[in-house]
Amino acid sequence: MDPVVPADGVIPLDQLIAGSALPASLPETYQHLDAAVRSPFTTTDAIAGILELDPGICARVLRLANSSLYCCPRRVERVGMAVSIIGTRQLRELVLASSVISLFSGISSNVVDMGSFWRHSIACGLMARGLAAGRREANVEVFFVAGVMHDLGLLLMLQHMPGAMRVALERHRATGMPLFLSEGETIGYDHAQAGAAILERWRLPPTLVDPVACHHRWSPLRQPLISAAVHIADAVVCACRLGSSGEATVSSYAPAAWRELRLDVSVLGELIEAAEEQLDEISGILLGGAHGPG
Repeated sequence: MDPVVPADGVIPLDQLIAGSALPASLPETYQHLDAAVRSPFTTTDAIAGILELDPGICARVLRLANSSLYCCPRRVERVGMAVSIIGTRQLRELVLASSVISLFSGISSNVVDMGSFWRHSIACGLMARGLAAGRREANVEVFFVAGVMHDLGLLLMLQHMPGAMRVALERHRATGMPLFLSEGETIGYDHAQAGAAILERWRLPPTLVDPVACHHRWSPLRQPLISAAVHIADAVVCACRLGSSGEATVSSYAPAAWRELRLDVSVLGELIEAAEEQLDEISGILLGGAHGPG
């Protein structure tokens, strides 16, 4: 059910989140998996059993385990083996990314080019994951899912406030003002704030909420490492034009965010190449044909 739109077409943030068609909680498969991962008594077989109850998720997990993300030397044919290869916490993050994408699969491409949007989002996730891998972080998939979800607020705002967003986009394109600043002036909040509010509605942790909230305005006070990775990844992906969220200009980045990562700039070329090589494969797995390649 769409929210009631005031005469000026602008919907306050709390009403946008409460009145949208998004569910109040994430799909049951993810909830059961999250509970199992949090339990110290859960076995690999129990995790596999949860996944096997959802054939769609199960198939995507197997395809991911056999993808270039993991480079497994032999084919993975059993879910239990996929759990062992990917890891339980990492698997939870991947299932979250897949679940969130499915929740937004009904949005019309008349609102935004959904293929190009998800291509941009998944490329951002791959780049953030690559930055985390360069640092040898233990759970690189949390960086990936934060990257995939960074622009969810933009989808919701375009869907429910097309008139107000059209004004914000026109101002952005006419002046070169960053879209998030144009949204703030036109609507009173931006898509990063809206995205963070969606994740808070789903009671997701700060490790995911904060990178979404500050992917344009990086802050050392809000999950600095993951937020820095997503902030830099978004700027790089925009510059490389790997898909598009609808923004007409390349996102700027905070030099302090790059310093937070403590990586040599020479790694960027290799990470961009890897993201470009993996993008079609991982997009195909996560989107499952729901959207075109963009």
